[in-house]
Amino acid sequence: MNSGNAAQKSWVTSDGSPWWFRSSTYNEPNGDYHANCYLDLWHTPKNEDSITWNDGSCSYHAKSYYCQLAKLSLKPKPGSPTGCVCENVALTGKYSAKMLIKCKSCLDVRKSTQKNSCPMGTKLFSPASRADWKVLIDSAKPLRSPHWIIDVTRPQNGCGGCTGSPMNSGVAAQRTWGTADSSPWWLRSSRYSEPNGDYHANCFLDLWHTPANENSVTWNDGNCNYHSNSYYCQPAKKKAVPVPKPPPAPVAPIADYKSRNKACTYTDKLPGAPLGKNAHTVIMSLGVKTSDFKKRQWLFNLGQAGSGANHWLWNNGNKIQFGAWGGTQISKGDILTGYPKGSMAKIIASVYDGKSYSLYIDGKLVEKKAVSNLDVKSGEIAVGTNNIYKNEDAFKGCIFGVNIYRKPLSPNQLELASATMPQKLEK
Repeated sequence: MNSGNAAQKSWVTSDGSPWWFRSSTYNEPNGDYHANCYLDLWHTPKNEDSITWNDGSCSYHAKSYYCQLAKLSLKPKPGSPTGCVCENVALTGKYSAKMLIKCKSCLDVRKSTQKNSCPMGTKLFSPASRADWKVLIDSAKPLRSPHWIIDVTRPQNGCGGCTGSPMNSGVAAQRTWGTADSSPWWLRSSRYSEPNGDYHANCFLDLWHTPANENSVTWNDGNCNYHSNSYYCQPAKKKAVPVPKPPPAPVAPIADYKSRNKACTYTDKLPGAPLGKNAHTVIMSLGVKTSDFKKRQWLFNLGQAGSGANHWLWNNGNKIQFGAWGGTQISKGDILTGYPKGSMAKIIASVYDGKSYSLYIDGKLVEKKAVSNLDVKSGEIAVGTNNIYKNEDAFKGCIFGVNIYRKPLSPNQLELASATMPQKLEK
């Protein structure tokens, strides 16, 4: 099991780099592998020849793991000339960008806005410190074709801090100068006679004299006269993945009717045209009184006092009977126990979608039934009163608020709307 075995070429790493487990066969993977899942190195190896693993039906995961540098391609950027070649530079010490690449006979560039041949994931070089320059000078020679260009530019004409301040990214006066990946850059810690003002926006500087050491780097801006088809490249600093903005907080739907009365029972009228057979939602918050139940008590009626109205009754001491007056009804919601079980019901809601009715108690769907004969012919609202039918009792508890919507609310909307309902009478 290794990348050099043609029979195992379907197994790969995330960067396409070579990999190796062992040069001999092993009894895993045995066939229960799931696509893209990690293997488990399930036994501690005694030595480099005893690596073992298991595929295990995608059962393996971890929140702690070893990482390594990803392989970086040396292939010139697409669109580069045929003779363009990029090769790794052997470094004599630690370079902050980790790697230096020399690209020769490539795309000729004079501005940072132009496409260069640096391999994908890299950019023109820009040492970040004096220490970086020491490693570079010890490891490589100036690369002039015809000029030695460096990725330090600014997006405006002129010289920024000019000759009055040292040229490095740690100097505030020079912060208009930058690199393609916004990484730190350093030319020297002392002032120099360049840039002297003839700089053109986005043009590369020329490292015009060969530095004797890391303290003698020199450059010129030179009216955008500097360009090259050979240059050093280095890995680009990866841009931080922006943290996505949290989605806007969900907002409760706006009720077409909302009552917050000081009395426990009352009558009112729904604004606008009668609902007729159209979809709608009713939400009620209430306090239940369990004593002195004699016969059915009116909780709510929407519409006419008769067939087709949307009416709610408290029946049998603990059940809600609701639906179309004289038509299909539900009578199984226990408003004494509420949900979770053992608590008193606080919110009752009915959702009519034009075909069926759904009863919710404290956010829990109790039952859903097809209703064919609902027809609300007026906007009259009776909340807790029995004035529409005196043979039943008025509600002996207290209704704190009622919301009516001219549409069927989804369960999520219902939850949001229910959270806005009062749990006591408003003063």
